[in-house]
Amino acid sequence: MPLGFLYLRLRYWKQDAWRLVLTKEYQNSYGNAGKALVESGIRGVLVLLLAAWILFGLCLIYKVLTAP
Repeated sequence: MPLGFLYLRLRYWKQDAWRLVLTKEYQNSYGNAGKALVESGIRGVLVLLLAAWILFGLCLIYKVLTAP
């Protein structure tokens, strides 16, 4: 089953609702809905990696500045 179809069916239970969202937001294509879901997931992972990298850098700077 396409990822876009599963996403819309799980998010919007009523058939009228997910058909309306499919036509208005995703140009009546399950592929576009799936692509948007994957892009959103990748964006979230990249934000988490960037936050971890910044936190690691701050910890490293703190360690260097407080070393005897």
